[in-house]
Amino acid sequence: MFACSAVRFAGRDGFEGAARYAGAQWTTVLTGTPLLVHGLACLDCEVEEMLPRYDHRIIIGRVRDVSVSPGPFPLVYWQGDYHSFARAAGSNGAV
Repeated sequence: MFACSAVRFAGRDGFEGAARYAGAQWTTVLTGTPLLVHGLACLDCEVEEMLPRYDHRIIIGRVRDVSVSPGPFPLVYWQGDYHSFARAAGSNGAV
């Protein structure tokens, strides 16, 4: 989960491809998956099953580790744009 300040990684600041991740600090988690150092939360999972549905895949995973960091509000996609959770909930009290 990204902090609201990480809108760049969601592709909303005009950066594409590798440029979206340039200058970011990364580490690896238990399974070897790369993790953005300043992320708010991470579920480190191993893939158990992949279920094809139309042009998507539903991935069923076994959680191996969880990390949560204190920080700013999370970045959420709501009504066609990215917001902080507080702003999205503030308009009518529901998300």
